[in-house]
Amino acid sequence: MVQVCIEKNVEKNPYGLIRTDQKAKHRRSQIHADLQKSSKQLLELIKEIREQEINRLELEEIRKMREQMEFKANPVRHFRQFTVHPSTAPLTVPISPNLHTEKRFRTRSLQHSMKLFD
Repeated sequence: MVQVCIEKNVEKNPYGLIRTDQKAKHRRSQIHADLQKSSKQLLELIKEIREQEINRLELEEIRKMREQMEFKANPVRHFRQFTVHPSTAPLTVPISPNLHTEKRFRTRSLQHSMKLFD
């Protein structure tokens, strides 16, 4: 029975039962697969970090913009006191404007009457 198990493991190898070549190939393929997995994970991690950085920068920019848009009142300025003194000049006497309304009315009525006779 022991011999049957050994015969299954025997390949065309001049040394008989040594399987180091197969094990080395298998190990290399496993290492290569692990490296590919880890490189994909690393790329995904880098991509995620970049996205987080972009989101952080956008949020920071929005925060600064909101801060700038916030209303900030200016302080009330204090000027020196101003006192009003009564004027010594005489008051202005109102005069009615001379619009010549009667004169305009007469000239228009004359022009209108002349058009009727023409």
